Amino acid sequence: MRTALAVLAGYALFAFSAAALYVVTGLEATPAASTGFVVGRVAFGIVVAALAGVIAGRIARERHRLAALSLALVIAAGAVVTLMERPDVTTLWIQIAAVLLMAPAAVAGDWLLGPERGE
Repeated sequence: MRTALAVLAGYALFAFSAAALYVVTGLEATPAASTGFVVGRVAFGIVVAALAGVIAGRIARERHRLAALSLALVIAAGAVVTLMERPDVTTLWIQIAAVLLMAPAAVAGDWLLGPERGE
């Protein structure tokens, strides 16, 4: 149960931060979005995914690796579903980055600052 809550908390942080980014900047991932916006969104997503991995690992404690890996799978699955729903060019690059960069960043965050290393 603790591991599932850890994954849920990590994903909530990841998803809500993405939504907050769009609200704060007033920008959206539209086909007309600039390259700078896409690069910034991806960089932000990598950092937040790593932080979400740390949070998930800390909550899960001894099952931190499972929590971080599960979080990465949820991030990747969400990206694939979003890509299938809205296959425009900007979404394509952000979702590919979510699968190839952000999801692994969740595992890396736990590995670098998880319960065994961060204390």
